[in-house]
Amino acid sequence: MVVVCKKAGLAYFSIPKCACSSLKIFFHEVETGKTWRETKKEYIARNEPKTIHEEYPPEPATQDLWDRVEGYDKICVVRGPVSRLLSCYNNKVVEEKVLSRPVVRSRLVAAGLPHQPDFETFVDNLDGYQEISKSIARHSQPLEHWLGSDADRFTKIFSMKGLSEFGDWMKQRVADVPELRHSNRSKGGTKPAQIDPAVRQRIKSRYASDIEVYGPWL
Repeated sequence: MVVVCKKAGLAYFSIPKCACSSLKIFFHEVETGKTWRETKKEYIARNEPKTIHEEYPPEPATQDLWDRVEGYDKICVVRGPVSRLLSCYNNKVVEEKVLSRPVVRSRLVAAGLPHQPDFETFVDNLDGYQEISKSIARHSQPLEHWLGSDADRFTKIFSMKGLSEFGDWMKQRVADVPELRHSNRSKGGTKPAQIDPAVRQRIKSRYASDIEVYGPWL
């Protein structure tokens, strides 16, 4: 979903595995003046518990979406495909074990796919894992799915590798800028240095269109 922050005059296009949890919380706090924790407590008191992603659900880039944010500056944060897919694997497969959930696991067995794949197996069978797990599909869709294929439509594009620039940029637009706190940091799983060069190349080939459109920021 696009998070509209009227106080800053901008619309933030969120992308799973590109600091989207942290950034949604950040913009919620800028816009409402409340921490997300305070807002969550209010929802719980009304017996309506919500996560930050239920408050701002993911939404692909469609013309309807672009029409809704007409007049706002558009921004996004992007990440290289190898780093992003590795984050998806470590967070969803290794830590949250989404492929080990009973219904998903039974479908994987029927498809002949392991529910605890190593990273290379995950990469080589990504189509199958996306088809069976909505969570994997959502977190590994190309950048273009969430942003479209025209980088020029954005006022500003930030790289995950340079998020310190984002904080400085925001301070020019709003008076009180909260700290951008990192959410959903993966603690285990495969390390970048462990990825075979051939696997890296297969990932880059799969997301070649993302690299072509958003390469300068990846």
